[in-house]
Amino acid sequence: MDEKLLSVVIEGVKDARDVMLCDLGQLTHEDLDRTWMSGERRAYDFIYEVAIVNNRIAKRLAGEDPGPMPWVFGKEWLKAPDYYRDKARASEFLSDSSDAVRTAAETSLLEGAKIVDLLAFSVRHMSYHDGQLNFIQSLKGDMALHW
Repeated sequence: MDEKLLSVVIEGVKDARDVMLCDLGQLTHEDLDRTWMSGERRAYDFIYEVAIVNNRIAKRLAGEDPGPMPWVFGKEWLKAPDYYRDKARASEFLSDSSDAVRTAAETSLLEGAKIVDLLAFSVRHMSYHDGQLNFIQSLKGDMALHW
């Protein structure tokens, strides 16, 4: 495995996490805990999903089986438990989960391409849901680019 490539992709996980945390920080608890338009999902739900997926990726990087998915994409969406519907708790869970991904990648015994694939998925998944946070900001009339 090319150590420079691995370092760049691991840093990408941190960067995606940091941007998502910045965008999360711009929203109020009320913004994060409400549904928008006709959707059922709250921002807390998809932030929780990101953390759960990151923890599953960390297990795969460690050579463990994370078990079955706790939801079925497109049919049933993961909902954040009530205790998680707290801005500080959501930020901490997101941060800890991305740290777990990075730590597991640094010690993973998987084949190099598989490590990069898993890390790239973590970055794409966080970036996708960060786009939803940005959309909530725009729905509130905040069209300024923050970072």
